[in-house]
This record gives sequence, C-alpha cells and structure tokens, in this order.
Amino acid sequence: MSANLLTELQVRIAEAGERPPDERHSVAVQELADRFGLRMDQLKELLAGLEAQPHVTRELLSRRAKTVLFQDIPPEVLRKYSLDFPTRPYFRDLIILY
Repeated sequence: MSANLLTELQVRIAEAGERPPDERHSVAVQELADRFGLRMDQLKELLAGLEAQPHVTRELLSRRAKTVLFQDIPPEVLRKYSLDFPTRPYFRDLIILY
C-alpha cells in the first residue's frame, strides 16, 4: 500500500466521521455504485445478497483484504517495521498478577 493511498484513506475516514450516519451510508453506497458502474438499485440488490450470506462474504473479503494489504510489501520492509510481541514481560506480569 503506497503512502499516498494510506494518507488519502486516513483523510477520507476522518471526513466520513464528521458526517451524520445516514449521510455516510448514502455517500458510501453512491461511491460504490460509481466505482463499479452500477445503478443504485443494482448495487442495493448486490449488497442485500452479500448481507444474506455473511460467512461467505466475510471469507471472500478476508482473502481479498489479505492479498491487497500484504501483496506489495517486500520482506525487508516487514522486517524493518514489524514489532514482536513482548512475550517475556507479558508472561512475567501475568505471573505476578496471578
């Protein structure tokens, strides 16, 4: 994911948070319709189908999200910026609290 795309996403999320919930929903649906070249009624029918099968939808979206998020990240970038979970301090604190 490029830095520009991440910045744009953060800006759009912040802008969306300032809108009332009904307006956010209608804007999001309209943007999807525009992006996929669908009429609003077609998109609403598609969304209803996705909502009717939440397990299938979740699995498909999870696979796609994983691909989109991690496909273009080289291993050296992951090594440089990823953080290890501090297991020793965590377990030490857990034992002390127990």
